[in-house]
Amino acid sequence: MRLKYDALKGHRDSDRHRKAVSQELLQRMSVFHKEVVERKETAKDVLAKAFLIAYFLAKEHIANRKFLNLIKFAEDSLAVNHLKFFNHRSEGSIREIFLVLGETIKKEIVSSAQKVQSYGLMVDEVTDISVQCQMLTFIQFVSPLTSCMEIAFLSVQNVLEEFASANADALTSLIKDELQRCGLSLKNLKGLATDGASVMTGKNNGVATQLKGLNPVMISVHCICHKLALACTDTNKDIDYIKRVEDTLRQLWAYFENSPKRLAVLLKMQINIKKYSLQLREKSKQLLVKRMKKACSTRWLSFDKSVAALYQEYEAVLHTLKALDEDGCATAHGLFNRLKEGKFLGVLFILKDVLPALSHLSKAFQGGSVAFSQVVPLINATKASLEELLETNSPVQKFLAVLDSYTNICEDIKVSAAQQQQLYRLQEKYITSLVANIEARFASSSPLLAALKIFDPLAVPETSELGFNVYGNRDIATLAHHFYQADNDASQKTRSSKLLAEWNQMKFNINENIKPNIPNEIKAGKSNTTSTQWFLSHLMKAKSEYQPFFGELLLIAEAAITLPVSNAWPERGASALKIVKNRCRSRLQNDMLEAMLHVKINGPALGSPKMESLVTQAVQTWLSKKNRKKLPSRQVQHALCNTTEATLPVHIPKEVADVSIQTVAVEDDVVPIQADDVEENALHEVQHQVEEVSTLLDILTGLPDSEDYDSAFESDSDF
Repeated sequence: MRLKYDALKGHRDSDRHRKAVSQELLQRMSVFHKEVVERKETAKDVLAKAFLIAYFLAKEHIANRKFLNLIKFAEDSLAVNHLKFFNHRSEGSIREIFLVLGETIKKEIVSSAQKVQSYGLMVDEVTDISVQCQMLTFIQFVSPLTSCMEIAFLSVQNVLEEFASANADALTSLIKDELQRCGLSLKNLKGLATDGASVMTGKNNGVATQLKGLNPVMISVHCICHKLALACTDTNKDIDYIKRVEDTLRQLWAYFENSPKRLAVLLKMQINIKKYSLQLREKSKQLLVKRMKKACSTRWLSFDKSVAALYQEYEAVLHTLKALDEDGCATAHGLFNRLKEGKFLGVLFILKDVLPALSHLSKAFQGGSVAFSQVVPLINATKASLEELLETNSPVQKFLAVLDSYTNICEDIKVSAAQQQQLYRLQEKYITSLVANIEARFASSSPLLAALKIFDPLAVPETSELGFNVYGNRDIATLAHHFYQADNDASQKTRSSKLLAEWNQMKFNINENIKPNIPNEIKAGKSNTTSTQWFLSHLMKAKSEYQPFFGELLLIAEAAITLPVSNAWPERGASALKIVKNRCRSRLQNDMLEAMLHVKINGPALGSPKMESLVTQAVQTWLSKKNRKKLPSRQVQHALCNTTEATLPVHIPKEVADVSIQTVAVEDDVVPIQADDVEENALHEVQHQVEEVSTLLDILTGLPDSEDYDSAFESDSDF
C-alpha cells in the first residue's frame, strides 16, 4: 500500500484528525481533560455572568459583600455550574469589578459629551450619612448618536477631602478639576443650574460668578423648582392663619408618628368608620387606612400631601383626638379644639383646591427634560387656574354646601356669617398673594432668556405680514452680544452680521418648510412638547443638513436646548446617594460611591440589550487593565502539599471584610504545617509529570486570564 506524504500531512493538520485525537485523549483521561476543556470553553461566559451578578447588586443597591454569596447561590441552587471556574474572588479583584462597571458607564457618557459643542451642568451639595459634604454634578447635552437631549450623572466629589470648608472657591475648583479629568472644555459650558444658594449664585464671589469669569458665555440659572417652592413659602409666611394651619398639620403628624400607640388608635378608628360606611373585606380595609403626612417647607409637594391626608381622614382624626382627649392627653385636647373650628375646616377646603394646581406645576418642572420654553406656558396655565378659583369662589362654596354633614360629626363645627366673610377674604388674599409671589419670582428672567423666544416657529409672522422683515432682529442682536463677547471687535462684527443673515433666511424656511410639518397637537397646545422644543430638536436631528447654511444659528440653538432650568436631577442624585451610602455602608469611599451611582442612575435596565453590551465592554476593560497574576492550579498545589518537605505557611484570616465598606486591614495568623520527610527529587518528579501531561493536552498555554487565581492586591481599607 502506497502512502503519499502530502496526503498524510494534510490529514494530520485537518480538524477531523485533531478532533479524533482529542476524542482519544478524552477517553484516556476523561475527568481531567473534560474539566480543562470546559473551563477553556466557558471562560468568557463565566466572567460575563460574574459581572452580571455585580451589576445586579449595584443596580439594586445591595451590599457588595453579597457578591460571593450570590455566586455560590447561583452555582449550587440555580445549577449555574460554570461559576465554579470563577477564581477572581479576592477583595481587590471584586472591588475592581464594581469600579470597572462604573468606569465603563462614565466613559461612554464622557465620550459622547466630548463630541458636542455645548453642554450644561446641574450642581448641588448634600451631606451623606458619614457627615461628609458631597458635591453632585449632572450633565445635559445633545447625544451625537440620537440627536436627542440627554441628562446623566457625571460625578460625586468629597468637598472636605481637600478643602477646609464648602465655600465658592472649593466648589469652583472641584468643578474645574472634574471637567479637566473628563476632557471637557470649559468654553463649551453654556449653562449652570443651581438651587440659588448664595454660595452658588453670589454676585461677587459665587460659583457661577467665578465660572463666568473663565467663560463669559455661560448662563447661570436659578432652579425653577426652588423658585416655585420659595414663592409658596413666602405666601404662607405673609398670611398668619395659613402659617398656623401649616404648623397644626406638622404638629398633628408628629403627634401620631412619634407614638405607635396613638397611631394604632388612629388606624383602628379609620377601619371602624369605613366598616360602617362601606361593606369591605378585611384586606380592603387595611389598604384604605391613611397615615398623616408631614408638612415641611423644604420638601416640595409635602404641604399638598399633608392637606390631602387630613381632608380624607378628617372624621377619623377628629374622633381619635376626642377619645385621647377624654383620656386626659393635653396635646390631644389642644389639637381637637383647633381642628373643630369652622374657620380651620374652611381653610382646609381652600388649600385642598389651590395646592393641587401648584403641585401639578411643580411636577411638570421636575420632569426629566423640561426646557426653558416650557416654563412660561406652564406658569401662565397655573395662574389661570388660580384666578378661576378666585372668580368662582368655589372652595368656600363647596365648604358651605357640605357644612351640615360635618356638623353631624361634631356639634361644635359651626360657621357664622361673619366667619363666612372672613373665609372669602382669606381665600382672595391667599390666591392673590400666591399669584403675585409667583410673578415676582419668575419675572426676573434675564433679557438673554427672553431673546431665545425666536426659536418658537409658531410666533414667526407670515411672510406677507408687516412685521416679518424685522421680527427677531433685536433678539438676534442680544444673543450675538452675549455669545460673541469673548471675540475681538472685528470677529464680533463679522459673526453678528452672519448670524443676522442666517436668521433672515431661516424665517423664510420656517414659514415654507417648518410650520407645515409641526404636529397638530403641538399647534393646538395639547402636547407636553412645546413648539420651541420641537423646533430645536428638529434642528439637532437635521444638523448635517442645516450646518452649511445656518452654522452660527445652530451653535446658539444647541446652547438653548442644553440650557438646564431645573435642579431636580441633583436632588434625585442626593436621594440615590443616601440609599447607596447608608448606615451599614457609611465608610464607602468616593471612587466606589461614584461607580455605584453611575450604575444606579445611568445604568441600563436589568435584562436589556444595552445592559448585556455594557457588561461585555466592562469585561474587556477589566481584562485589559493588567495581566492577571498566574498561580499554580489546584492540582499542582495539592501535589506540592503532599510532597514537599518544606514548611508551608497557611494563612487563616481573622475575619472576612465587607468589600463595600472601608475597614481596617487585619493581620493574618500564619500557622506552619510540617510535611513528611520526602526526598527532594520526588517534588521534581511530580512537577515533571504534570508538565508532560500539560504539554500533551496543551492546557497551560493560550488559556485566558479568567482561569488564574489572583491574590488580593489591596487591603480591606481601600474598600
